[in-house]
Amino acid sequence: LYDKLHGGANIEREVSVVVEHLDLKASDTFADIGGGTGAFTEVVRETAKPKSTMVVDPSAGMLEYANANYQQLKTVPMDALTFAKSSGAKAANKVLIRGTIHHIPEDQLKDTFLALLELLSHDNDSKLLIMTRPHSPSFPMFEEAKKVWMENAEPLEKYISAAENAGFHVEVPDALPLPVSMPLQLFFGLIRNRIWSTFSYFSDAELVAGIEEMKATYKGPRIEFNDDFNLLLLSLPLKRN
Repeated sequence: LYDKLHGGANIEREVSVVVEHLDLKASDTFADIGGGTGAFTEVVRETAKPKSTMVVDPSAGMLEYANANYQQLKTVPMDALTFAKSSGAKAANKVLIRGTIHHIPEDQLKDTFLALLELLSHDNDSKLLIMTRPHSPSFPMFEEAKKVWMENAEPLEKYISAAENAGFHVEVPDALPLPVSMPLQLFFGLIRNRIWSTFSYFSDAELVAGIEEMKATYKGPRIEFNDDFNLLLLSLPLKRN
């Protein structure tokens, strides 16, 4: 579904941002936490060619797809906290959490950042890039969906505070706007198919009613908007000898 929302140009922009901010090199071990099917992870791997690439996700179904389609990826069936504490994670020095940090339970957030700091502490060059959408959605939704989004999305400041409290040095690069232009009916179809987890809170009938509400505002054959990502770049607080 995500590929239908974002064409090749936007994927290339995202990959470029990931490779640039992580300074991803052939000598690195890259881990994409919450990487799902591995489709985006594979594009990063093909672009930067790190020596090893892991896609980490608790969903067996997602990783089954990754195993079948991207044989160069090492699949790891774990959530973020379990992975960060695992022995298999120790080689990772460049880590991405893209669009999934809000799925980390609040009572695990502190421990997850602490575990990630410990994981990355073996290499002065280690970095963690977090890509997360704004607390207020940057793309069209019906009103009830906006409320659900904002109830579940956390403000960026919460992640900054949690990372700093864990001991990370935190930088906030410029946000990444991804321009979207697509047929309106295709976009409505993505909503019906629950492209974002926000829509999983609604029944089929409620989604149909929400789309009818949106039709009062969006009338053209196409819809255009920005799908924005906020960025946090985390690194070790000081050089370690």
